[in-house]
Amino acid sequence: MKKYKVIIVDDDKGVLHALKREIKSFSNLTHLDFYFFETPQSVFDFLKYNKDIALVITDQRMPVMSGEQLLLKMRKSNPDCSAILLSAYSDIDAISKSVGAGLVSFLQKPWNSTYLMNEIIRGVDVFKMKQIMKQYIRDVNRELRSCGKFQKSLMKKGLPKHEQLDFTVRSICQPHQYSSSDIYKIIKIDRNRFLYFLADGDGPGFKAASKTFILWTLLNEILMETDNPGTLSPGNLLKILNSKIYQHIGHLNNETVQCCAFMLDLEFMTITSAGGGRIVPLILRSANVFSIEVSGPALGIHEDFDYEESMSGILPDDRIVMYTDGLSDLQEQYGVVHRYMREHCMKQSFTDDVMDALKKLLNNKPASDDMTLMAVQVKTTA
Repeated sequence: MKKYKVIIVDDDKGVLHALKREIKSFSNLTHLDFYFFETPQSVFDFLKYNKDIALVITDQRMPVMSGEQLLLKMRKSNPDCSAILLSAYSDIDAISKSVGAGLVSFLQKPWNSTYLMNEIIRGVDVFKMKQIMKQYIRDVNRELRSCGKFQKSLMKKGLPKHEQLDFTVRSICQPHQYSSSDIYKIIKIDRNRFLYFLADGDGPGFKAASKTFILWTLLNEILMETDNPGTLSPGNLLKILNSKIYQHIGHLNNETVQCCAFMLDLEFMTITSAGGGRIVPLILRSANVFSIEVSGPALGIHEDFDYEESMSGILPDDRIVMYTDGLSDLQEQYGVVHRYMREHCMKQSFTDDVMDALKKLLNNKPASDDMTLMAVQVKTTA
């Protein structure tokens, strides 16, 4: 069985001897190793070779360094260590300062033996709980990293190649979330037609990422069930997806997915769009931004809904853009997203330049939500 280390510090040899005697009489503390010191400096010498101290019990009023100063300094190398302050006085100021150093109890001299034993057990239990929580967070982060890698590997397979089109996508997920709540897919129907799809699981984190992963699975299920994907219009695709999403998560309160889809047709130079929620397609043309009007509820609100389609003409050098809520929030707050798009409209590194400008605006602080910018430029033919 693992034994936990407990440090006891008091400059009064009589008090230290009394504590040793009492602790030896406690039969239920055999899972603890106790170390007794008369000075704070001897504690720090001990800490050079000993880590993971579970509990420190220290006298408050000692020469050279007080108990609260000892606890605050120990906190730097042992952040999870619990602390019990021991004093013959009611040191309210010391207690207040020690709270940030893991203080779990304050004992006045002379102490009650049973209360002392119970507070030692409680202090060690608090330390053990912190250790368990840290391990739990490490395990969750490991799983989230694996989920993020898996998600990224799926997304990488979604960009086709075409001599007349320039496809670009850039995603930035919340720090420490690893997996994004945004997903995208580009489906090649034939040489001249491509179906674009972008979805946002409403909010950052694993819960939203789980919703969009369900959506990704359902989207691929629909494509596999369709004999000819060319017959799958954007509005029809959203209608089928909405019905399936409602069946899976519609019974949960407020669990919806924002999404948009459009069909790019190079033969007729048109895009046909349908949207559910806040995501809308934009056309960037000669440093101007044109919104394509699409209207429809987010997926999962209604069991059955017909998503209307909107058709727009496009020109060579046009860039068609969609983005998720993280960028929508920045556009509403700062009004700069469209400006950055106009500034970088004709650059091959369009998505990277826009996203880097937004990161600079935020001073590398996290946005309110995951951000995905998806674009395709129609190249001028020779």
